Amino acid sequence: PICKKQIFSLDPISNFTGPLALPGLTELSKFTIGGYYNGTTFDDSRDYVLFPATVTSIDLPDLVNITLYSFHIYIAHSISSLSVPKLRHIGNDLRLNLTGGPPINLTFPSLFNVGGGIYLYGEIDA
Repeated sequence: PICKKQIFSLDPISNFTGPLALPGLTELSKFTIGGYYNGTTFDDSRDYVLFPATVTSIDLPDLVNITLYSFHIYIAHSISSLSVPKLRHIGNDLRLNLTGGPPINLTFPSLFNVGGGIYLYGEIDA
């Protein structure tokens, strides 16, 4: 039998609340945290109500590689800290939309290669 390594994504469920810390995790196919839609609309219109993700901080101290897709955070007003000190490679985009949240310090000291673009939105303090 041949053993084959499988790489999965990390997409916490929409009602995950509090800090997210996963030491020892080194590789993912993608990482996504975002708001969600629960079926509510404004005044019976087609304008949907999106609820922000409730993750308060992200600490992935050993993450080195996003193999295929993006590192993506959106509609996440409560994130006050993001730490991925060893992240070197992202297969596609780095997308951080922190609009509406507190000012945040961002640092990617090891980031070497991003296969797509880098898109930053929100209160970036430093």
